Amino acid sequence: MVLVFFFLIILVMLIIIFTIFSTIRLELKNVQFSNLEKNKKYIIKISSYLFNKIKWFSLKINNSKLKKISKDLHLEQIDIKKIEKDFKISDLKEITNIKPKVSYLDLEMKIGVEDVVLTSYIVPIICTILAIILPHIVSKDREKYIKYNVLPIYHSKNEYNLKFNAILEIKIINILISGYKIFKSRKKTEKEMETNFA
Repeated sequence: MVLVFFFLIILVMLIIIFTIFSTIRLELKNVQFSNLEKNKKYIIKISSYLFNKIKWFSLKINNSKLKKISKDLHLEQIDIKKIEKDFKISDLKEITNIKPKVSYLDLEMKIGVEDVVLTSYIVPIICTILAIILPHIVSKDREKYIKYNVLPIYHSKNEYNLKFNAILEIKIINILISGYKIFKSRKKTEKEMETNFA
């Protein structure tokens, strides 16, 4: 009995350590979005590191595997409109509190619209948005691993082509805290609604 209790204490301590000090690393390779090319080949690698050094979990997914998982889990049956209806501004705030960090980015974007003058405005706007967002999600020691290139397409038609490789890091504790706050907020809203209709 004492041995079982001792084992449980060690197990709980390990879970706490792994939760607090683990980071999920999401590697996106050869990701491509285009309105002209339908065949998309990419690799998603999900790994978890303890103290950002010791890998204790790894999973590799490509586009065919992702389709199979989506089919097995019946993700196509998820009601997107219901999710949009239930989604709140406070949820978005909590999601940003997850504080994801981009440790690597190699992005190339080509974009054009029917109006070539509008195309010449869109490109600097996108570059400005990237320049504003990236400093908030990139650590200073990783800045040298960030590069992006946004180019205009002057074909007088709507066209876009986005290619990128990226590594995103998120602390597990931040995900759990944000998830708990969203859950708590939903419960509070449900309770208030029940009180109002009572």
